[in-house]
Amino acid sequence: MATRGPAGVSELVEELPQVHAMAEAEDFGAYVTGHKMPPKNAPWWVGLPLLLVPMFGGFALVLREPAPGSGAGGRVVGAVLLLVAVALGTALFFQEKRHRRDKANAPTVYGYERGMVIVSTQGCDARPWHAVLPFEYEMTRSVGSSGRDVSIPLLELRTLGGEKLLTFNGRGGHIDRFADLIAAYEVPRARARLERGESVTYGKFTLSADSVTVDGRRCSWEDARSMAVARETPHLRALHVLIEERVMHSHTPS
Repeated sequence: MATRGPAGVSELVEELPQVHAMAEAEDFGAYVTGHKMPPKNAPWWVGLPLLLVPMFGGFALVLREPAPGSGAGGRVVGAVLLLVAVALGTALFFQEKRHRRDKANAPTVYGYERGMVIVSTQGCDARPWHAVLPFEYEMTRSVGSSGRDVSIPLLELRTLGGEKLLTFNGRGGHIDRFADLIAAYEVPRARARLERGESVTYGKFTLSADSVTVDGRRCSWEDARSMAVARETPHLRALHVLIEERVMHSHTPS
């Protein structure tokens, strides 16, 4: 079984033969990609600027000789700033402990041609792609002092019953790798069903060999293509491929 993947991941796979064994027993095919989920808590250095301001300001006021007749007000303010710095430093210390704990406990996901294996502190969990629903959407978050809105792409994997398994976030290539991997598995299965005269349903979209309905209303393939962006639409990439194929077919002279 191939173990090529992103830097650092293939080494992890080779250190976990039980992942290979489980994937092989489930007939998942070749290993394609993997990803170590990031910890929920940020490392301590993210809050370092907040610590440095009161720390250096406090030292500057405490060590500075007060002007004649000004009293000790400056040194009192400096002492207060140093107390604030101590409190912030303590908070960052515990934040770093949470970060390291989360990092150690964060699951690693190994993607194969026909399924995935999730390795966590609870053990190994094998899931075939036909038992996983991928949802792609974006989350808007305000960043910086200006409150500028930034869109963060997410890929959420759920069970067929709607239970959340994993959420990939960020602009790293891991979202595309896993979304493309699942779509590469789903598209041929959907094509085969359509060729047999069956229909396939993704959220509010139902496709047959020659028509598409959205919320039960029939529409053109072009209209369906423009509407296939809903957050609650599973298999969005596979849906786009299937609709695009029908659009191209409808424009091909018979």
